Amino acid sequence: VTNMPTSLTSGVTQIAAGENHALALKAGGVIAWGSNTYGQCDVPEALTNNVSAVSAGGYYSLALKSGGAQVFGIPATNEYSYGIQDVPAEALSGVSAIAAGRWHALALKNGGVIAWGAPFYDATNVPAEAASGVTNIVAGDLFSIALKTNGTVVVWGAADTNFGFGLLPVPNFASNGISQIA
Repeated sequence: VTNMPTSLTSGVTQIAAGENHALALKAGGVIAWGSNTYGQCDVPEALTNNVSAVSAGGYYSLALKSGGAQVFGIPATNEYSYGIQDVPAEALSGVSAIAAGRWHALALKNGGVIAWGAPFYDATNVPAEAASGVTNIVAGDLFSIALKTNGTVVVWGAADTNFGFGLLPVPNFASNGISQIA
């Protein structure tokens, strides 16, 4: 992803890296570049203004506009879309944060996590601990992490050592007092 648009040399407020593409947020509009094999860089006209956040997934892009999660990229008819275009109704308004994993997406609404897309390894099966009191979310390849208001983290999906990722259990030194996740 080396063909960065020259318009991004200043004024960028957020960036996001996907599998083979990148997104930037500038003056409330989404700018995308890199591999466009699945349309993940084809920014819809509606997302050229009033966007407050971006996140890049495997073959799709995610934007937050007017409190609603919006997906563009891989067509719903593609076998690798895994329903990523089917944004749940509850994620279309009142959302404060978004996160794109490789095959699944997350939205944060009223302190609770909403997940959709590929259900592999329970990545979209939000545990009860992430249904309230969440302040931040991130999505990885096949796992997700939520930061709670009390400084603890909740990890789910293909995160434990059985899957080789080793993200669970959360180490003692990271079990509380956490202020940011990535």
